[in-house]
Amino acid sequence: MCESYNLQYGDNYLAVMPTNLYGPNDNFHLENSHVIPAMMRKIYLAKLIHEDDWQSIENDMDKRPINPNEKLKAIIGEGNVDGSNSHDRILSALEFYGIYGNKVVLWGPGTPHPGLGRLGPHPPGNNRRRQPFRPAPGPGRRALFRRSQIVYPL
Repeated sequence: MCESYNLQYGDNYLAVMPTNLYGPNDNFHLENSHVIPAMMRKIYLAKLIHEDDWQSIENDMDKRPINPNEKLKAIIGEGNVDGSNSHDRILSALEFYGIYGNKVVLWGPGTPHPGLGRLGPHPPGNNRRRQPFRPAPGPGRRALFRRSQIVYPL
């Protein structure tokens, strides 16, 4: 349907849909999973940090350890981050991914992916400019926008 609208009206619509049912064996990796499972895990871990529930954090980290990339290795050192690590090392790794005890950063600083261009004008003949998508904050929450960052305070 989006393709038909794009061809007929010269727009660039995309369809976003959930890709799975988010069960216990889903991929909740903080870098390599789909968007929604990674968001769910970030919010869940931030809630656990906020509540100081280290038993649940250690269980989560044992099920889904973090294999640090080169940038994270420079911060925390070599080796996977799992439930047997110190609380400081776990917190440093989670903060690298935008997970804090009082907020969750869901998107980065606004730098586009190298393969994606900046949002530019619509195809020729259309003077409107595309606007970046900004989701509405949840009930009782206020979203803070910083250079395309979306931060939800807990």
